[in-house]
Formats: sequence, structure tokens, C-alpha cells
Amino acid sequence: MSRNKKGFTLIELLVAISLSVMVSFMVWNMMKDQKSNLVSIRQRVRTQAVAREALKTMESEIRIAGFGQKWAFLTSSGGRKDSLNGAAAATACSQIQDVGNVLFPGSSVFASDGGPGQSDILTVAYPTQVTTDTGTNCQTSITWSQYSVDGVGNLNRKTASTYSGLTNASDVVVAKGVDVFQVRFAVMGGGTTPTSFLPVGGCCNDTGQWTGNSHDLTITSNGSALSLIPISGVPTWRLYSKTARDLKAGERWRDSVVLAPNNLFFQDLVQYSTSYVTAGLYMCAGCADARMNVFTVPAVDGPLSQTTGGMTFVFDVIIPVDGTYYLGLMGNYGGTAGAKLDVKSMTAIQVGMPPGPAWWQDPSAMAASDWSKVRQIEVFVLSRAESMEKSKTSTFTGLANYVQSSGGAVGQYTASDKQDRALYDHIYPVGNNGTN
Repeated sequence: MSRNKKGFTLIELLVAISLSVMVSFMVWNMMKDQKSNLVSIRQRVRTQAVAREALKTMESEIRIAGFGQKWAFLTSSGGRKDSLNGAAAATACSQIQDVGNVLFPGSSVFASDGGPGQSDILTVAYPTQVTTDTGTNCQTSITWSQYSVDGVGNLNRKTASTYSGLTNASDVVVAKGVDVFQVRFAVMGGGTTPTSFLPVGGCCNDTGQWTGNSHDLTITSNGSALSLIPISGVPTWRLYSKTARDLKAGERWRDSVVLAPNNLFFQDLVQYSTSYVTAGLYMCAGCADARMNVFTVPAVDGPLSQTTGGMTFVFDVIIPVDGTYYLGLMGNYGGTAGAKLDVKSMTAIQVGMPPGPAWWQDPSAMAASDWSKVRQIEVFVLSRAESMEKSKTSTFTGLANYVQSSGGAVGQYTASDKQDRALYDHIYPVGNNGTN
């Protein structure tokens, strides 16, 4: 008697179970990887968001730092003057103190370097309200913000109406998971007291401060102007200041010269096509100079015929090579008898430092006079977030002058852990710092 047999054999069952286990394991691994990737992506996004959040928070304050303020400290009170209406608005801002004129004279931004393994501390002063008649209401509308990183990696911000009030102000977390916070400053010429090539009053009432070759130029003074009379038969004349300065290639200087030629001088320029008058900074005859033909620059106060008050020429020159320079004039002379050039004013102020590493300064390298010349701030933020990955070693470079407490190169941060990191740096303009 035959019987119908249904079902699986033991071998078939074992094969089926093995295949099921393999497929389940593969699916589980795929789901695990997907979850890990999703978590990792979220953490990376969060890491980047931390840095962006930190930068955005301080950006608006840095951009308006010093707006409406001349930031010129009064000797008697240590306060500043409102400046939307110029010097006429002389209200002393008694709540804006310079802390002994040591930390940040004339500046709306300043910072201090952190020690080994520590981040920098950035302080910004900015107006929250500007009135049209008197400028910033410095008694009620100036806010001080200070950014620093605590021991657990929180980038904190605290605010107060005075600098001294920051000491007791409460910290507010603006970003979490910050390993390094560093700043450095672009220091440019100008500021509240621009570097002047000559002392105030250096031109043009004292012939003893100027050098002219006696065989090509006669120099006299009427008390308010230097009169230059070229000598006949000598095609080129020169006038140099006795004061000299050592300048660096790339420095930018703004020259201003007020000239009053007589009609015969104009006639000489017109009659002899090779005639010219250059002004600027000179090294020596035949050396690299930073000068410009002034009569190719439009006079700022009228046409050439208006010579009673003199013609004002303003232009910028860039120093071509390192060296010792003199302020001066040089010209050609065609021989017209009676030609005379009165120099009523001649000055030069530094408006730009040379580019390169010296352009950027760390807080500890800043001189007292540099703070009022800050025109840009570069901010570095190295943020972190948890990762599902295994431990790894990551090294980040370019962090200004940061020094890791456990050693390592200057400006370098090395971590060995499971965390993802993102390094952000951004440059913000501080156009209102120093003078407006």
C-alpha cells in the first residue's frame, strides 16, 4: 500500500534556513549602514551648522562696530565724541571707556590671545540706535559683546552697556561643540591718527626742512609757501624733504600737494612738450620712485587758471621696493625766464600697509597704535559633532596662532576620536573702526 509523502527533507530545510539567515544578515547590514550613514550625514550637517551659526551671530555686530562714533578718546574723561555731525557734536561718551588707554585705544574691536589650548576672546562695541541730529546716543545705545569658549566647548556671548559691565554679565551659548575659536586683524594705515610722512607744519614755511640742488633751483619762503625758481640752462630741478622714512614695498601713501604756478611757469610747460612736474616719494635720482605727474591729475578745486589759492592735487602711490624715501617734487624746465612755482602745501599719509603675512596680526602682536587701524577681522571656528565612525586622527592647520596644550605646531589642531569636525574661517569688514 503506497503513501503520498509531502514536506521538505532535512537537507532542504537546512539550505532554506541558511539562505534565510544570509539574506537577513545582508539586509540587516544594509539597514545598519544606511542608518549609520544617515546619522553621520546629520552629524556633519550639524557640525557645519554650528560653525555657521557662530559666524552669523557675530557678523552683524562686527560689520556695524563703531558706526556713528569717531572713537577719538577725550583726554579728560576717557570718553569719545559723537561724530555724525563731526567735531561739533562733542558729547563725551562716559560709558565707553578705554581701560587706561592700553587695551584698545581708539578701536571698536579688540581681542586677547588665549593660552595653550585656549581660544581667543573677542570684544566688539556697536550702536543699537543712531539719532540723526547728534549721532549715536552714547549714554544708552552702545552695546558691548564679548565672545569666548568655555571648558566644555560652548562658544558663549555676553553683552553689557559698558565694558566693565561684561565682568558680571551672564553667558549665553551661541554654538556648541567648538574646539577652537581664533581671530586675527588686518591692520591698515589711517585710523584716528594716520601716519604722516612729515610732522604737522612740515611744509611750507621753513626752507631749512628742504633740500634743493643749488645749481638747478632757488628756494625761498614767504612764511606760508615755498617759492621754487628754476635756474636757466639746467633742464631738471629737484626738491626733497630732509626728513626720510624707511618704507616697505606695497605700502600705499596718499599724497596731497597744493601748487600755485605763475603764468610764465604755465607758458614753460606748454611751450616745451617735455616739461613736467612730478610729486610723490623719491629714493634718489635714477632709483625706484613712487611719484605721479601732477598736471595729469585733475585739480580738485577748479581749472588751471584759478591759481590764486593754489591747485590741490590728491593721489595715491604704491612703494615699488623697500628703501629710504623722501617726500618731494621734481620737474623739467624749458628756460622761460621768470617761471616760478609756489608750493603752499605738501603732505603724505599712509593709507595702506604692504600685503603679505605682515598684513594680518594676531592679538598679541598688535601695537597700541594698531587697534584704531583695524579694517578687517578674520574669524576661525573649528566645530565638532559625534560620529558613528571608528576613532580616527584628524589634523587641521591654519588656525592663526593657536597652540595646542599637548604640543604640536603653531596654528595646528590634532584630534584622535570618533567626532566629525568642520573648519570655517571668514573675513568681515570693520569699515567704521577708528575714524568714520
